[in-house]
Amino acid sequence: MSHGLRLARCAWLAALATCACQPLETDPAKAVLVTADLERFWEAFDEGTDAATLQRRYLGRGTPQLRAFLERRIGSAEQLSSTVTRNRAYYASIRENTRRLATPEFEARLRGAFTNVKALDPEAVFPPTALLIGRMNSGGTTSRDAILIGLELFTAAPDSPRDTFDDFERAATRAATDLVVPLIAHEHVHILQQLHGQPSSGTLLEQCVSEGMADFIGEKVGGALVGGEMYEWARAREAQLWAEFQQEQGGTDSSRWLYNQGKDPNRPGDLGCFIGYRIAQAYTKRVGDDARAVQQLVRAKDLAALARESGYDGTPP
Repeated sequence: MSHGLRLARCAWLAALATCACQPLETDPAKAVLVTADLERFWEAFDEGTDAATLQRRYLGRGTPQLRAFLERRIGSAEQLSSTVTRNRAYYASIRENTRRLATPEFEARLRGAFTNVKALDPEAVFPPTALLIGRMNSGGTTSRDAILIGLELFTAAPDSPRDTFDDFERAATRAATDLVVPLIAHEHVHILQQLHGQPSSGTLLEQCVSEGMADFIGEKVGGALVGGEMYEWARAREAQLWAEFQQEQGGTDSSRWLYNQGKDPNRPGDLGCFIGYRIAQAYTKRVGDDARAVQQLVRAKDLAALARESGYDGTPP
């Protein structure tokens, strides 16, 4: 997610915490999974992928969560139409994989991850999670009161055609429905961060700690890392990456470290998440108690101070 969107989300969540709105769910067993928009997309897709059809049959009839995703990630019916029409064969190939996630079995897996969060942080809350179809530019984000997941990046089939993809789509798309729960867990961490007050997020270091701790906690409660291949690449070059990162960590340019999948043919994108993950991992090891560490991580306001306290030095914790 972009820095600007993260700040905007913070304002919404802070307002939510103080207004007389309906409170967010505190019981993970009652967390809501919103799937109604998936079938609306496929009904629209069968009729046509032009902007008017997608607006009338999908976007215009969508849930509040889809409307939030439209505003934050899709942009417009015209932008959605452009991507879906160009990649029509790919979208057709993922239909059944998206439908397999709109099931009681998937809902039980998600609630299991949320139960793990509750065990670590008894004050955790659980907004609705919406499974949506977007324009291949975002796997997940949040609104002021929901987790929003674009399934098309994680539901490729082994034989899904990719010849119409741009560089980002080629780098970001995967056959990984098993990673959707860890992805939701990652986005849930951002909800918890902001409900406890805006963490510092101006410098590259702070941005990477915010994203990396979401990966760290998401793996702990969801059972896997969303960017597993990137993490394998980074572990083999950890000292070198840390040395590079130290030269840039105090600035605000994240272009080499975050939100840059498919930009550099010589290295994977989002390597800053690996740095932030290692800092969260080192911090947790120093605390010596997973629950206490997770609570401190999501409540941290000064992420640069947290990084210093972690003692991370470019070697595995």
